[in-house]
Amino acid sequence: MRIKQVENTIELQQILELQKKNLPTALSESEAGAAGFVTVSHELELLKEMNDHLPSIIAVENGNLAGYTLSMCKSFRNKIPILIPMFDEIDKLNFRNKKLSETEYLVGGQICVAKAYRGRGLFYKLYNGTRDFYKDDYAFLITEVTSKNPGSMTAHLKCGFEAIHDYSMGGPDTWTILAWDWT
Repeated sequence: MRIKQVENTIELQQILELQKKNLPTALSESEAGAAGFVTVSHELELLKEMNDHLPSIIAVENGNLAGYTLSMCKSFRNKIPILIPMFDEIDKLNFRNKKLSETEYLVGGQICVAKAYRGRGLFYKLYNGTRDFYKDDYAFLITEVTSKNPGSMTAHLKCGFEAIHDYSMGGPDTWTILAWDWT
């Protein structure tokens, strides 16, 4: 298994294929609850733009995409409308005695492991790969998890993330902002 940065459009297309298989609309309710799911569906053009600025991290085995993690910096806050409320909440927060709006942090935009590769620690390997590639430029990795995705919450906490804030966008779901200190 190789953890690496995305290098070409074919790898980005593989990410989109895996993403589609793990959206809530593609999974049964029990499957989504147990294994987790991804919330945002990206378009290739936006994924290319994100990757040109900050290459995504992928796990590859024998030419097959085993998993990915997307990351973005604060400059992408308005590019994905569903994430704007998260960025607005982050701007209000402090973490480790630092005002996040004044800190260079990386946003974990999405993480996904293909079914055939689950149970092999790839979630942690992908996030550790992200840290290894970007820790010199960013103090923290910040992400959010919905209350509808308990499997994802458990995995993030085991990886070293800390829950730092809960919020709601007016519906029944609660979102938890998590931060992982890389310093």
